[in-house]
Order: sequence, then structure tokens, then C-alpha cells
Amino acid sequence: MVAMLILAMTVILSLRAIQQADHVAKVAEDVRQANVLLNELLDNGPRSFQVSQGESDRFRWTVETQATGSDRPVAVCRRVVALTNSETLRRYSETTFETCPPQDAP
Repeated sequence: MVAMLILAMTVILSLRAIQQADHVAKVAEDVRQANVLLNELLDNGPRSFQVSQGESDRFRWTVETQATGSDRPVAVCRRVVALTNSETLRRYSETTFETCPPQDAP
């Protein structure tokens, strides 16, 4: 009877460990895909002063570019990219500062 109890506990704990590992793997994949999309949108996303929105297969995204208004010889813009996973509703964002294109400076 004790051996059966030990065996049952081992099976239950093993199944729980497999379930946790599967969950962690899904979260890690979500973070990896979000990171790739964040970097892609920062590098190649819309560069206008209007808020741009779109969707990929897993994420809804927005890209916002704002002039900082600082008194410098070069206009500096703050770009914010925000993602929301369509299924889990996890949110990711990244912000960067860059030189505003001369034709887009306000």
C-alpha cells in the first residue's frame, strides 16, 4: 500500500512538472516573438507623428513617435512601440530616442 502511495505521488508530481514546463515554454516563446516584433517595428515601423496601429498573427501593435521639444540643433524623437498578445493579453513595450527625420520635424 505504501509503495502504491509513493508511486501515485511520483506520477502526480511528474505530471505537474510537465504541465509547468509546458507553460514556461509557451511564455518563453511568446516573449521571444514579442521581442522580435518589437525590434522589427522600432527599426522598420512607421515613422510619422501619427499613432500607427496594426496586427500580426499573434499581436496587436501601436507605434507612436513624438518630438521631445528639446532645444537642440537636431530634433530628437521618442518612439514607443507597444504590443498586446491577442490570446493572453500580455503587454510588451519598448521605447527609444532617435533623430527625427528633417522632413517630419514639427
